[in-house]
Amino acid sequence: MNILWPDIHQDLTNSIALALNKLGHTLYLPNWEAVTTPPENQTQGTDFKWRVWREKEIRKFFNTPNVHNCKQEEVPKMDVVFCTTYENQWEIYEKVMPQTKAKIVHYSGNDYWEGAYPLDKLKNALCADFTGFATAYRHNKHYLNYRPWIDYDRFPFKKVTDSNIIGCYIGEYDKTFPNDYLSFVNAARNLPDYTFDLHMKSTREQVANSMQKIIGTLHIKRLEGYGFAIIQSMACGRPVFLPSQYSAKKSYLNWSIDGETALFFNDFNDLKLKLDKLRLDEYYRHELQKNCAEKIRELVNNEEQTEELGKFLENLV
Repeated sequence: MNILWPDIHQDLTNSIALALNKLGHTLYLPNWEAVTTPPENQTQGTDFKWRVWREKEIRKFFNTPNVHNCKQEEVPKMDVVFCTTYENQWEIYEKVMPQTKAKIVHYSGNDYWEGAYPLDKLKNALCADFTGFATAYRHNKHYLNYRPWIDYDRFPFKKVTDSNIIGCYIGEYDKTFPNDYLSFVNAARNLPDYTFDLHMKSTREQVANSMQKIIGTLHIKRLEGYGFAIIQSMACGRPVFLPSQYSAKKSYLNWSIDGETALFFNDFNDLKLKLDKLRLDEYYRHELQKNCAEKIRELVNNEEQTEELGKFLENLV
């Protein structure tokens, strides 16, 4: 299959590339400029652009041979076109779909709301978030409750750590989630015994290297679905500290198991107590880190999920 995937999330795009390569499908990434100003009522007046890929960038970024850029004249060759966010659906339907007879699939990875995608047009749904899954199930769509490929080779568990470093990996944190970023800053200020390694514009290599040095990750973010940074941290054997008040009906509860892969906290005092236990109790820390890495590989199994993805794509409606 020739599959067009327009998205700005690089880890997600790489994940899809790895899975589709395993299945023998070709992934095409857009090589043209997106509409700069979709309808006002679609994006509340914001500009939204896909990432535009050049072939040279693709060869540098991806480790699989199945990824290519897609020029506009190649759109009619697509067998499948993905609509990956609420913000880009207008362009998919109005600009891309008239050029092709491809089947369209909605990917949902953030817990938005039921009306985020047009239910009258949605036929196929690849759901990595709880809300998308629940919506597709309730409205009897062709769906797969999917756990995207995690690059365990890039995020391996090498050894336990004994540092006082806490990681945080949220892109454009201060701009996109200013209130959550402020909460993170306040937490860091009130925890003088810890060093916080914050990554907002880092490469995958920088993030992967950081995760080998930390003892855990602090992830304060209201809008979250699949949570690549969460799982990548767990894959390295670094448990993730998550605020309890943000976690209701989040898909990451499927792999954020309190006391095994994650540590939920109610307030900053609770966070300090749990951080201190992790830092000061060597046996507890080492066991938690080892078990965390083992558990996440059971909960997000690349081979099993890719097999299910293959069946889903073969039966699109």
